[in-house]
Amino acid sequence: MRTRTVAVVAVLLFSLVGAGAYAVMQPNQRGQLAEKWVSDTSRNTVGNHHVPAVAEINGSKRIVVSVNVEQNDGKCSLVEMDANGTKGWQEEMPTETCNIHGYGDPIFADYDGDGTQDVLVATTEDKVLGFTSAGKQEFAGNLSWWGYTKPIVTDFTTDPGKEIVVTDLNGTVFVYSADGSLVWRKHIENSATVVAAPAVADFDGDGAPELAVGEKKVTVFERDGSVKWQTGTAGSVNWMTTAQTDGDPAVEIVAGTFDGHVTVIDGKTGDKQWSKSFGRMAAVKAVGDGDGDGQVEVYASTLQEKGDTDIGKLRALDASDGSVEWTTTLSTEDVQTMPPSMLGDLNGDGDKELVAVTETGSVSVIDPDNGAVLASYERNVPIWTHVKLADIDGDGNQEILAVYGDGRVVAMDYSEK
Repeated sequence: MRTRTVAVVAVLLFSLVGAGAYAVMQPNQRGQLAEKWVSDTSRNTVGNHHVPAVAEINGSKRIVVSVNVEQNDGKCSLVEMDANGTKGWQEEMPTETCNIHGYGDPIFADYDGDGTQDVLVATTEDKVLGFTSAGKQEFAGNLSWWGYTKPIVTDFTTDPGKEIVVTDLNGTVFVYSADGSLVWRKHIENSATVVAAPAVADFDGDGAPELAVGEKKVTVFERDGSVKWQTGTAGSVNWMTTAQTDGDPAVEIVAGTFDGHVTVIDGKTGDKQWSKSFGRMAAVKAVGDGDGDGQVEVYASTLQEKGDTDIGKLRALDASDGSVEWTTTLSTEDVQTMPPSMLGDLNGDGDKELVAVTETGSVSVIDPDNGAVLASYERNVPIWTHVKLADIDGDGNQEILAVYGDGRVVAMDYSEK
């Protein structure tokens, strides 16, 4: 593994009036998270939990985020912003369908092949909606219940062009063509609530894509909607991602369950390669060789009981067998969940960093070599979901976009001394 030099720096603390935010550089932390901006999208709630999307449109970076409220307590909005966090267009849903899940995770995608990036989002109106980059609605597809996870836009079926693939909380999968016609719809029998984002990949290595959906089991669908295989998981799937973990042509599925299990499943056969328990509320998103040792790691966040308190931990697991490479405690306060971490090169030095968040409102940059905290930022507002990593200012480095429970988006830069 690479050797990293840790510099001792002074503590820097500054407050932001009205935003409830501060950045901290602790002794033995060699980096710093600098706040770029905080969006003017606050709501009278602390429950917002949907990741923003980023795209380049007409030469400039644009951001779209879902900002929701509790039922009958304000307006649910889909908010578009520029790279400085200044609001552009907004879309609002009817009050009677607005709640804390109102607009789900949005995406930018050219679903209709016209060369421009559109916005798609699933909603509690029981629909998946599409908007132009200027905010004009141009697509609507019906769901059987609330939409929650982000749609997928890809050339999935054998029909010409791209399709929109989306699941709802009821365990029903919908595949729509760009013109709004329904290609196929399948309900997963005896399904649990689907909260993990589905994934499309060539899971079996046959050259054609398949669709994976996780709930109390993982189901892989062929392009025509037939089931290729199903594999039960130890508890309902909380978070799910895909990766190449063993070098064979098949793509693996990595699932974290509410019961705390992390499971790697072979995409071709549906066989479990390994499954281990690490407490509860397991969350996985980042998978990759973060420490540069030539081996793929799974970075898993979980809750672990310590007396009467559930504390938040992040572990690096060897993707081949689930053995623990290191463990870091990120929260010693009693928390309900630990969102997954994200992996990326934040400062352009060629080394990867992990970005982890806690329900207590902290954002931390973590050294993938050993789990050491390199830099921290905190607001006194909960965070319920992972960050978005994207270069929004064109400097070649990825910025961190964190959505807080009050609906504000905070953009941060990471640097090292």
